Amino acid sequence: MAFYKIKFSVDGIVFNEYEGYMKGIKGAKTSASGAVQGNENITIEIFDVAGRLLVKKEKGKWIEE
Repeated sequence: MAFYKIKFSVDGIVFNEYEGYMKGIKGAKTSASGAVQGNENITIEIFDVAGRLLVKKEKGKWIEE
């Protein structure tokens, strides 16, 4: 279990974020993807406990940072 912060945005405007313990980065990605239900217009950013960007999902594709 690790602590992650997830931000959801459209055109650079953050409209939702949540944080908590998840089962690794794979669990965080699965949770975030499920929350947007396939909407590719929403950008997902996942940060670690120190605030470093780990991964980002834009236009339906995950980008490792």
